[in-house]
Amino acid sequence: LAEEQELRAWRNLYAAQMNLARDAWDDGDTPRALDLLERHVPAPGEPDWRSFEWYYLLGLCNRDELTIPCGFSGQRPVFSPDGKVLASAFYHRAILLYDMDRRGHTKVWIDRTVEGPLAFSLDGRTLASVGGGEVKLWDVTTGKRLRSFGEHRHSVLSIAFTPDGKRIVSTDGGALDSKDIPGVIRVWDAATGEHVAE
Repeated sequence: LAEEQELRAWRNLYAAQMNLARDAWDDGDTPRALDLLERHVPAPGEPDWRSFEWYYLLGLCNRDELTIPCGFSGQRPVFSPDGKVLASAFYHRAILLYDMDRRGHTKVWIDRTVEGPLAFSLDGRTLASVGGGEVKLWDVTTGKRLRSFGEHRHSVLSIAFTPDGKRIVSTDGGALDSKDIPGVIRVWDAATGEHVAE
């Protein structure tokens, strides 16, 4: 009788917490929903009483995961300053923009030379990419290439806008197999593409 009462109490708790987990997910509080689900993961050797609703809710909580294609390890995705857009360079093929609210790519810019890092301007309106030794600036809204400039003789390892957005800094690694050819840091005027410093 005691075991039956304990099982009934557990089932009531389970049902109540599954309802709370669904309410949390409806309210956009995924961490709370996951916490409630985690409470019902059995320890080793314990019986597993979870049912369809547990797995269904777990699926809802995890459907926000986003898998994006990238090239090699140097092609790190970057977020826009407001966190609403994720940009990814697919090695020697394209630049992809993802809408984080819709969880899907919204724009694809074909660029057969893109090979390295990306960077957003502080206002999120411009995206910088590198490829073929050049720095390229893109209008995020239209996808139009605004300008290309600069010549790096070696692969560009990093690129960034200065905090005021007026300059772009790009660095290459030199000849990685030679200590005699060092890397170069170049500074460009973002509006004109003029080489400012090296």
